[in-house]
Amino acid sequence: MARTRTALLRQVEAAGAEPDDRFATAFIHLVDAIDAALRKEELLMETIGFDGVHEQRRDNALLLSALHHAAPRVEAGEIGVGREVVDALPGLLSLHRFSGLRVLAARRS
Repeated sequence: MARTRTALLRQVEAAGAEPDDRFATAFIHLVDAIDAALRKEELLMETIGFDGVHEQRRDNALLLSALHHAAPRVEAGEIGVGREVVDALPGLLSLHRFSGLRVLAARRS
C-alpha cells in the first residue's frame, strides 16, 4: 500500500504541474487512479479479513465523494477548483493513510 500511495503522490505532483490546457484531463486521470487505488486497498483489507474495512471504506467514500464533486467543475473549465484540490491532496492522502493506520492499531489492541 505504501508504494501505491507514493505513486499517487507522484501523480498528484505531475497533475499539478500540467498547464491549464491539459490540467482537466490530468485531473480526471488522477481521480480515476485514486479511485482504483482505494478499491484495491479495500480488496486487500477484505482478503486478509481486516476488521476495520468498513471504517476505511467510509473514509475512502468521503475522499472520493469530494473528488467526484470537483471533477465535473474541472471538466467544465473551473481549473482553479481542481488546482485547489490537487494542492490539498498530499495532506489529505497522508491524513487518509494515518486514519487507516489508526484503525489498524485500534484493531490490534
